[in-house]
Amino acid sequence: MYRHLLCLAFLGTAVFLGGCQSGQLPTEPEAQATTEVQLDPEQQVLLEKILKSQTSAGSVIKSLSKDISRKEALKAQAAGPSLLQRDFGVARGLLVSVRKAVHREDWDTAASDLDRLEATIGLMLSETPASQVLANLERACFALQGSAAGIEADYASVCVLAALDVALDNADAPLVPEIAGDLEKTKKSIDRGEYKDAQGALTRYVGTVSAHRSLTNLKRAAEGVRGAREAMLRKAGYVVVAELDQLSDLLNSFGTMLKAAPEFVEEETQEAEPEETPAADEETGQNADAAAKAPSPETRSSGTPAEKEPQAGPEASPEASPARR
Repeated sequence: MYRHLLCLAFLGTAVFLGGCQSGQLPTEPEAQATTEVQLDPEQQVLLEKILKSQTSAGSVIKSLSKDISRKEALKAQAAGPSLLQRDFGVARGLLVSVRKAVHREDWDTAASDLDRLEATIGLMLSETPASQVLANLERACFALQGSAAGIEADYASVCVLAALDVALDNADAPLVPEIAGDLEKTKKSIDRGEYKDAQGALTRYVGTVSAHRSLTNLKRAAEGVRGAREAMLRKAGYVVVAELDQLSDLLNSFGTMLKAAPEFVEEETQEAEPEETPAADEETGQNADAAAKAPSPETRSSGTPAEKEPQAGPEASPEASPARR
C-alpha cells in the first residue's frame, strides 16, 4: 500500500517538475512589459516616429553645442592680436634664429630658417590691409573693362564695397590706405552707370595703394631675404650679416607702422588742440632736448652691423650701450 502511494507521489512530482521551464526569473520591467496591452500598428508607427525625432533632436543639440564652442574660440581669437601681428612676431623670431645660425656657421640651419622667414614675409604681404584693398580694386577694375561692363557692374560694386569694408573696419588700422572717402564716391558712380569714370578712378587708386609704405617695406624685406640667401651660398659671412642687419631695420620699421608711428599721434594732437601752442622758448627747449637725445653721425657710424637686432626697446637705443659712446 505504502509502496503504491510512494510511487504515485514520485510520478506526480516528476510530472510537475517536467512542466516547468529552466532559466532566470523575469525582471520587473519585463514582467510589466508582458502584462501591457499590445499596441496596434498605427500606434506602433507613431511611437517609432517619436523615438526617431527624439534621437535626431539629441544629435542636433550636440552639433549646436559644438558650433557654439567653435564660434566662441574664433571670437576669442579675433579679440586678440591680428594674423598680421602674429606673423610679424614669427618673422622677428625667425630672423633671430637665422642670425644665431650664421654666427655658429651652421649654414644648413640658417638656410632652412631663412626659407621659413621668406614664406612668413609672403604671408604678411597678403595679410596687409593695403594688399587686401588692392586685390578688390583690381577685380573691380577688370570687371568694368570692355563691353561686359554693364553685366559685371554689380560684381564691381561688390568688390569696391569689400575694399571699403577693409578700409573702415580693420584690426591693423595704422596700415590702412586713406582712400575710404574716394571708394564711397566710386561705388556711387558704378551704381549710377558711370563705368568709364569709375574705371579711371579705380586705376588711380590701384597705383596709390600699390605704393603704400607697408607693401614697399615688405617687398624690400623679401629682396633682403633673397640677398642673404645668395650670400649664404657663397658662405660670405660678413655679407650675410649685413643683409640681415638691413632686414632687421626693415622689420623694425614695419613694426613701427604696425603700432602707429609717433608722428601720426603728434599730428592728431596738434589738430585736436590748436589753441595750446607752446611758446617759442618752450619749443626751443624741446628742440634742444630732442637734439640731445638724437645720436650723432659718429655714434651711428661706430656701431657694427652685427649689433642690430630686430627688436625695439631701451636696449636698442644709443644711450643704453656704453660701448657706442
